Amino acid sequence: MMGTTGFSYTTSWGESEERSETITIGTASGVETELLPGQAATAILSANKGALEVEVVHLAKLRGNVAVNFKIPYKGHHFWVPSIDGVMKSGGLENEVIIKETIKLGFYTDASLKVYDKISGQPL
Repeated sequence: MMGTTGFSYTTSWGESEERSETITIGTASGVETELLPGQAATAILSANKGALEVEVVHLAKLRGNVAVNFKIPYKGHHFWVPSIDGVMKSGGLENEVIIKETIKLGFYTDASLKVYDKISGQPL
């Protein structure tokens, strides 16, 4: 039994969103078992369930300069180009923000199908 899977996810910056998907686990291999007259069987499908949780930390920061055009010259200039750091500090604003994103992913592996005699419990 083999298989492949993939996923893709896109969302807008700054939005909190959760998505889930219902899946069916199974096996691609077929099972054939001969039964005696009156004999019954039980088939058990099992798989290992796993979970992955990843926290991604983003640091967003402004850098560069701000172009300013003064109507009345400032320090002898109409145009001034202060750094964005200086502008943010003078406004009492932080120039960086930390964003944490948590991604949770559940998965199943090693699916198997086993057939047992319904009365004795022995494998068929």
